[in-house]
Parts: sequence; structure tokens; C-alpha cells
Amino acid sequence: SGGSRLMTSPGGQELRKPITGLPLGTMAPDVELFRINGDRTTLEEARSDKPTALIFWMSRNKFSRTGVPQLVDALEPFGQECAMILIGAGESVDTVRNMVKRNEAFAGSFVDRAHLASDAFGVKGVFSVVLIDHEGKVSDVAIGQDPRLILSTTNKMKALIAAAGAARKNDE
Repeated sequence: SGGSRLMTSPGGQELRKPITGLPLGTMAPDVELFRINGDRTTLEEARSDKPTALIFWMSRNKFSRTGVPQLVDALEPFGQECAMILIGAGESVDTVRNMVKRNEAFAGSFVDRAHLASDAFGVKGVFSVVLIDHEGKVSDVAIGQDPRLILSTTNKMKALIAAAGAARKNDE
């Protein structure tokens, strides 16, 4: 996991700040996302108010090449209950297209050639997962090559899905 440290917001509220990334509990920025065919969407449209795993990857990073397929497989059983958004950080359209051809786990990846999305979330250079709750708040940031990242992210997503379900029941 990425680790965190305690910090205080301007309003005096304590927030957990990942060592890399946005402070936990802050609203996720609604970045523009680009598909390999040139279509654009926003993070909000892609998330559609579901718990979301933003999965940033780089083709040159070995853990991205192995970790993305493992994480996609681990989160696949949650189906429609969560969103998985894969983002090729710093990657060209051709590189993203080639990754999809080599491994279908990368299918649907967005292109972040200029690092606009990764910079907005404060993730740099390695395989990174940002979890966003159903309200759109950053709930966890996991960075790098920790072998526990897949299991930890899967367990945290289960908790986010359960919280979203409880919130829906309370709204009814």
C-alpha cells in the first residue's frame, strides 16, 4: 500500500495524505479521459457514481504489465457494482493500442499522453491504484510493486461496494 501521513485541511479537519497522491477524503478531480479512438469522456461519466478503481499503468513498468491483469481479474467478479478505469500514464495512442493487442486485460484503457490525469491524482511513474468511493472521494492510493497490492485493493473495493449498498438502502 502507498502509506499515509496525517495532515490538517484548511478547515481544521484531519485528512490522511498518501505519501504520493491526493489527500484521502478529498473529492476526486473530474479529469477528461481520452480513448484510443479519440473519443473523450470525463471521470464522472466513466464512474457513474460507483466505487471506482483508477488503475494507472506504464508499459515500461514490469509490475504494470503483470499487476494490471492480476487486478482486473481480481475485480472482475464485482461486475456492475464498481468501475475499473485503466489509464496509460504518459503513453501514446499506439502504445496503448499495442498493450490491448498483447493482453486483453488492458482493453478499454484511456490514453494519458501528457500525464494530465496522473498529475491531477499525484501519481508518478509506476503502477498505481486510486480508489474512489461512491460519493467521488479518494479513499485509498496504492503505489508500486508491493505484492499485497492486489489483495489489499480487492478487499478495500469490497468495503467500498458494501458502503455504497448501505448508502443506497438508507436513501430508499
